[in-house]
Amino acid sequence: MQEKGCDSSDLVESNLVKEEIMEVLAEMKVEYREVMLLHYIHELSIKEIAANLDINEGTVKTRLHRARHAMKEKVEKDPARQWIGGEKL
Repeated sequence: MQEKGCDSSDLVESNLVKEEIMEVLAEMKVEYREVMLLHYIHELSIKEIAANLDINEGTVKTRLHRARHAMKEKVEKDPARQWIGGEKL
C-alpha cells in the first residue's frame, strides 16, 4: 500500500537525488565528508560529532560550512547535477 501523497515517481526522484548527493559526498575531502555524514545521515549534533572525532565544536561548524559550500559549488558547476533541489533541465 502506498503512502498518501507519495507515488512511484516521487520515490524514484528521491532515490536519484540521494544517489547524486552520495556521489558529490564521495568526491569531497574526507574531513568534510565525515562531518556531513555524521550530521545529516546519522543525525549527530555538533557536540556529538566533536566528541566522536576528538576535535573542537568550532572545527565541526567550520567543516560543515565548508562542506555545504563545496557541495553547492559542485552542483552549480555541473550541468548534469543542477536539477538537484529543483526541476531537471
